Amino acid sequence: MKQLTSYPKTLKDINEHLDKLYNGKIKLTKGSGYFYVYSDDEETGLFLSNLFTTSIYTYKLSLSTIGEWIDAVKNILNNPNNS
Repeated sequence: MKQLTSYPKTLKDINEHLDKLYNGKIKLTKGSGYFYVYSDDEETGLFLSNLFTTSIYTYKLSLSTIGEWIDAVKNILNNPNNS
């Protein structure tokens, strides 16, 4: 697993850390010009569907370190203004 201070080359680099933090229930994927958080778990998916946004607006994965991506996901999940 890559260090949090490393720049990711693939989504797998980030999702490995998310799997460890969220027991495989939270994933990051790419949209058109942005990235977003999703889940295959029904309960977690319902939680995500009630959030104002699950998107991270950047077009390039390597613009942030793995740690910055993890912080962005945590911010989406823990921000009380996001529901």
